[in-house]
Parts: sequence; C-alpha cells; structure tokens
Amino acid sequence: ADEGFNTGTASSFSFRNIAQASDSNIYLFERSKCGTLTYNFTVPNREYTVNLHFAELNFNSANARVFDVFI
Repeated sequence: ADEGFNTGTASSFSFRNIAQASDSNIYLFERSKCGTLTYNFTVPNREYTVNLHFAELNFNSANARVFDVFI
C-alpha cells in the first residue's frame, strides 16, 4: 500500500524477520530517500486516526536512524 508518495526509491526484499511483528511480510518493501521523503493524500475534511508502522531494515544498533514525522 505504497501510494501517495512524491519522492524516494522503492526496494523489496525476499525475507525479513521483524521482531514482534505478527506479519513480517508487510515489511518486505520499503521506500527510502536521503533528505525529505513526502507523501500527499487528498481526503475529506474530518477527523482521522493514523497508525504508523516502522521497521529498521538496514541498521542493527539503537539510535542509528533518527527522523521526524509531520502530519
């Protein structure tokens, strides 16, 4: 469900074992970019609940990747 993106490069993986994930298959694809990665969605004006899921697919140490999310 990688829709609405404006920038970035898509990558896929044959298998990723993501700790504590009930379904690791959803983490077989990633979109990445050095710099700003943006998504835009046109939706009706109302209140929404947004659930964000993240998995680190490249680094193995804590705090190796730091980022901000603006909604």
